[in-house]
Amino acid sequence: MISPNNCTLSSMSQDHRKLNYKIISNNIKTHVHVDASTKPKLIIAHMREKFYYTTTYRTVWLAKNVAIKSIYEIWEESYNVLPQWLNVMKETIPGIVFDLKTQSCEKRETQFHCLL
Repeated sequence: MISPNNCTLSSMSQDHRKLNYKIISNNIKTHVHVDASTKPKLIIAHMREKFYYTTTYRTVWLAKNVAIKSIYEIWEESYNVLPQWLNVMKETIPGIVFDLKTQSCEKRETQFHCLL
């Protein structure tokens, strides 16, 4: 090949079936791990910048949920182990002060409310 390849991704069609929510999910895991509250619009902009492809809000929403699940498993399970983590922190960090607030829910179960 004598000259460099001048192909660009800007000509990618909007019918890019391989760029589904699973691929997007793998691509955004680090972003979601840093900030799980990242808005889908920001992810859409990231995908447009990286792949020159505008994906749908629904696809990004699905991808974000898959990424969150793969990082944190299920939110409810994470909240269930929170008291154990707080006890470990009490034992290992002298002088730490926190207040775990819970509330009763409809099923008469104790539910996480906030941590101060």
